[in-house]
Amino acid sequence: MKTRRAVVAISQKVLALGLVVGFARADSLAVVAVDSSFTIPNVLTSLVTTGRFTTVDLLDPASATFASQLSAYSDVLVWTSNPPPAGFGDTLADFYDLGGKSLTIAGFAFSVPNPIFVSPLLTGRVATGDYAGFALPTDTSKTNGVQTDGSLVSTPAGLNDPIFSGIDLNTVFYDANPSLANPQLAAGATLLATDGGGVDMIARSKNGVIDINVYPAGNIAEAQFHNNQALFNLIANTFPAAAAPPPTPDVPETSSLAAMAVVAGLLALVSRRNRTGLPTRP
Repeated sequence: MKTRRAVVAISQKVLALGLVVGFARADSLAVVAVDSSFTIPNVLTSLVTTGRFTTVDLLDPASATFASQLSAYSDVLVWTSNPPPAGFGDTLADFYDLGGKSLTIAGFAFSVPNPIFVSPLLTGRVATGDYAGFALPTDTSKTNGVQTDGSLVSTPAGLNDPIFSGIDLNTVFYDANPSLANPQLAAGATLLATDGGGVDMIARSKNGVIDINVYPAGNIAEAQFHNNQALFNLIANTFPAAAAPPPTPDVPETSSLAAMAVVAGLLALVSRRNRTGLPTRP
């Protein structure tokens, strides 16, 4: 009887684990802002509010241990408003090369707002080749800033893309900052959304990096031409494992089904021993 009670106890634990795993969908998110905006704490709050991440942490890209800190996260959201540190783009590419990682690049990383000042343009490996959703501007002696109309419109390629799962683009607002780029799609990348007026807004690179031509630390409010919560839900969706909607809770993952099958087998064995009079171990 002790064995049977033990197996029942184990089965209850595994079943409970299966239910928990069935809900599992959140990832750890590192936010890397090359920025000094006072709204950064509001960005973190909005990302936490999505409910899609186990952890949302702000990392300092100037830290001597930045690369090692970055590797501990599954997802990274990065944007620039100030000039990035030396080697920053290479460090981001190294992170992505670890495998099983998701990277979304935003803000003015694609912009030359004013050639008179040092540009927030993101360079290095992550801005080139298969990592690039938007191509680097070929002439940095002039601005590529543009005033968008504040809308997001899916392209034909983006219509059924998981980035837009559970998202009504008509309800997504963003700060239409005139320093946002008018970027060119990089070779091999897929354009997922425009502003509806000819400005490319969201692209997936050939190897899966997401470029989003929106400044997360812009004015935040539930109003047009401001960053609203629907925008941050969309940003969360750029990380595949965190994307909405969550898995159906009554359909456990394969690993949970396998574990519960083992427990069911043990229960059947105990039951058979009791019916046949075979002794069970104390």
